Amino acid sequence: MTLGFEIRLVNNPWPETVPDFSEILTHAAEDRARGIAERVANGDYRRDSMAFVVLDPTAPISRATEDAVLAVVCVGEDGPRFAANAMAKAAEHRDHGLECGSLALAQKHRLADGDFRNGFSVEVGGTIVGASGQNSLQDQYEATLLAARLNYEIGRARLAWEEAQGRGGWFSNAGQAGKRYCDVWTRPALEVLHSPPS
Repeated sequence: MTLGFEIRLVNNPWPETVPDFSEILTHAAEDRARGIAERVANGDYRRDSMAFVVLDPTAPISRATEDAVLAVVCVGEDGPRFAANAMAKAAEHRDHGLECGSLALAQKHRLADGDFRNGFSVEVGGTIVGASGQNSLQDQYEATLLAARLNYEIGRARLAWEEAQGRGGWFSNAGQAGKRYCDVWTRPALEVLHSPPS
């Protein structure tokens, strides 16, 4: 048995090199839905619903966390009820550089009014995931599985893309630098200095 799920894909930073990212995300969510259903059936989990918030591992730290959401995944009928908890765990982790459970347990002074005070977040290979719906250990386990699956599948797709493209220095189908890198030489300067004539 597999539980129903809904995915809100918020951002895709790999439209050229991982063209099947939506499919990758769907399969990863389906895996979690199946795993949660199995654990509910064997009595290990108390609920058949969870929420996950996956943050964009390509987002620079200067981007606000609220704008760095890659996807929200809700499993089970009651999944959306846990989305705010999952978001808080992921946000606290990214904003403070420490997984949410450690903050909630040992550094309460770092959490402001309105911050979440329970549960764990995970970071696997730079991908931060907050999960909520089960107990803390189970949330952490499910978040780890989702992050690891996404990282593996994205890495596998990128490797296939690189093998098809051949040698080159840029992750783009045109083999060109991203826009943010291209204007470095033409940006306004405080002063232009030249070498002395020889």
